[in-house]
Amino acid sequence: MLNSSYRVYDITVVGDKITFSDGTVFSSVTTSKHLENCSKCAVIAITLGHGVDTNIRHLQAVDIEQARQADISANILVEREVAKLAKTIAGNQTKRYSPGYGDLSLAVQPDMLRLAGVKGWLSVTDTNLLIPQKSITALVGLRNEITL
Repeated sequence: MLNSSYRVYDITVVGDKITFSDGTVFSSVTTSKHLENCSKCAVIAITLGHGVDTNIRHLQAVDIEQARQADISANILVEREVAKLAKTIAGNQTKRYSPGYGDLSLAVQPDMLRLAGVKGWLSVTDTNLLIPQKSITALVGLRNEITL
């Protein structure tokens, strides 16, 4: 079952620190550079749900090739869905940027879920991996409008 959520925050980028309007701070040189011309940032979370993970695990026990194909298909689907979700957010956008890209640590995953407004349908393991596995969290910067 597909679930998704996002919230938009005012942000301030100074040096390697991104400060969200709720007071959350991420430290990341690469993310700061990615968001340097942005005054707002959407925090996105999306999942295909536990059923997809269960199906892939079942297939791994009976037909590894079908399991591999199901895994690839699920990856493609979650990527398409997060792209569709990002398109619903108004503004001049950056590409999405996720924990694990550059020096943005997976340790921010719990904050990503909270910032995105996730209410129990997505969680994080003690090693900061998302459960269900076919899930994505991401930042989408909203660039400052340029007036001529």
